[in-house]
Amino acid sequence: MRSSQKFPLRTMTLGVAATAALLMTVPMASAQTTTAPSRTSTPPASDLPAAESIIKDAVTAMGGEQAFKDIKSSHMKMSMSTPMGAASMESWVIDDAFKLVMNQMGMNITAGGKGDEAWMQDPMSGQWQLIEGAQSKDMRQTSTMYNMIVNMKNRYSSMKTTSKTSFSDAMCYTVECIGDDSTDVYYFNVDKKYLEGIKTITEGGPMGGPSESTIVMSDRKKFGELTIPTTMTMDQMGMNIVMSIELLEFNGVEAAQVAMPDAVKKMKDSAPAAPTSQPGG
Repeated sequence: MRSSQKFPLRTMTLGVAATAALLMTVPMASAQTTTAPSRTSTPPASDLPAAESIIKDAVTAMGGEQAFKDIKSSHMKMSMSTPMGAASMESWVIDDAFKLVMNQMGMNITAGGKGDEAWMQDPMSGQWQLIEGAQSKDMRQTSTMYNMIVNMKNRYSSMKTTSKTSFSDAMCYTVECIGDDSTDVYYFNVDKKYLEGIKTITEGGPMGGPSESTIVMSDRKKFGELTIPTTMTMDQMGMNIVMSIELLEFNGVEAAQVAMPDAVKKMKDSAPAAPTSQPGG
């Protein structure tokens, strides 16, 4: 069964995905050879540093590029407070494979993926679905979280420094990034260099028009060589979601922990072959 519906608990997913800005695909990035979109190098506003320079400083402030490269796998647990009640998320990532388990209101959602493939178990029926497109991308961004900054140039077609302004009681540079379906504005602390928050404007929101969300990052702690914000407070359409990292471990995940479930293998094996125009096909 293939699914093209929106990923369940979309609001929670968006919040975590934006954080993925900070805990995303380090293991996956080292294993995949994706082609970066053609990127426009836009000069910054007068007297402002270039976006690439700001991002490089932020990576250094977090622990340095080599510290990210040394991560081959990650295991993370998060708790979340949402208008719909408490929720939790646990993820395992190694190379280009991941497993993700979310729980809200007593309902578990289990998902996973490897390479270009992704799958999810329906929490109501227990049936597995093959996931593709934007939904698969959302799950991948949700599954980890600490590399958005490192991989920013591979995810946007344009990045530019637009202003110097106050955000969350700190003076910040704003870096505007244009993606396929959203405009993301990153706020980097002028003095400490850290990423303080993100504002995202996505087309085709729940009410049909653009949807805006803001995430503020705080409570930074050391995990190995990296300094990571452990609290992310998200506001979306008046709804407040607080996400907290409870556990973050590196380089302890085994491939068997994220392997494709047998039920998904059987489903793939029984799927009808793709149509062919070749003689005898």
